[in-house]
Amino acid sequence: MTKTKKIAVALVLSLIMAFTARGTLAYFSSYRTTNGEAQMSLLPSAALSEELGESKVISVENTGNTTIVVKIKAFLPTVDGVTFQIGDDAVSGKIERQFVVEPGASTDKIKIDVVKEADLAPKFEIPVVYEYAPALYDSQGNIDWALINSTFFNRG
Repeated sequence: MTKTKKIAVALVLSLIMAFTARGTLAYFSSYRTTNGEAQMSLLPSAALSEELGESKVISVENTGNTTIVVKIKAFLPTVDGVTFQIGDDAVSGKIERQFVVEPGASTDKIKIDVVKEADLAPKFEIPVVYEYAPALYDSQGNIDWALINSTFFNRG
């Protein structure tokens, strides 16, 4: 290969490299920096509150940054000489309530009154289970309970 051919090949390769590298030069020549921090919450969070005494008072607080839906279930045992009431209504078995709760707010309090026929009633527990999920909305902006239940709560 002659000297002029070598120079021509080198010139062509140089031009090809220059056009190919053109897009990457901006990446290496421009940059920005930033300082600071922002707190992010990717998942909803909630906390159960139970007050005990002659009654059991249950509520759930939304401790996250997004609106959530909450389902609370209380399982009432069958105990001789003991009945349970919510307000003036006698209740038995399972109590289930659902709420929409904004960030920082709590559900309505569920007060379960324990009515003992005698002071010698045996000790018992009222187990409470709560579930929460992010609120999902339909196209009109209303809470979509069917979608929430099928997505989060009614899984097999």
